[in-house]
Amino acid sequence: MLQHVRSLEEQAKQASEEGKQTISPELSAEPAGWDQWLDYWRSRREWLEALALRELPEPTVPEELVTLWERTLQMIGVELSIDMSHLHNLKVVGTGTSGSFRLVGELEVMNVDAVGRHLEKELRTGNRLTLDLSGLTFIDSRGLAMLLHLSELANELDLTPIVVKTSEVVRRVMEVGLPAPIPGVEIER
Repeated sequence: MLQHVRSLEEQAKQASEEGKQTISPELSAEPAGWDQWLDYWRSRREWLEALALRELPEPTVPEELVTLWERTLQMIGVELSIDMSHLHNLKVVGTGTSGSFRLVGELEVMNVDAVGRHLEKELRTGNRLTLDLSGLTFIDSRGLAMLLHLSELANELDLTPIVVKTSEVVRRVMEVGLPAPIPGVEIER
């Protein structure tokens, strides 16, 4: 599987060098192989999350590898379903009130951009956000970055505070990942 992932990375790197913004990747592995690879990364993420919860240091990854992987994901241009009721490992459920949503599942690299765009659209239509994150079983630095971006936009649009209800998992990640509270975000427990 690693050779197929490397092939995707090479395709993305070549496209980047050619100045292309997106590519249609050539997938050379069988679907079962990709499922196995995703299972491996899911297990790895759970392991890293367990380290964070125990306040143990996270193994470092060379910065070049992180940058290349992020560029690969950008170049692949993963577009997720517009149906916000179900995204890869995540459900975004409206509560019946404008700007109020409950997120259930995992807020991760495969869905955070689509969720962020959806919530940004809500703000731009003039709706204050109320986010119930108590149903999240996983959130990482990209999820925190999304919250920071939304708080900045809410401040610009004079739609603060964003009210966020957290779970123990979310609260712990926020404590570890953010040196200070997010301006314009009111945390409910």
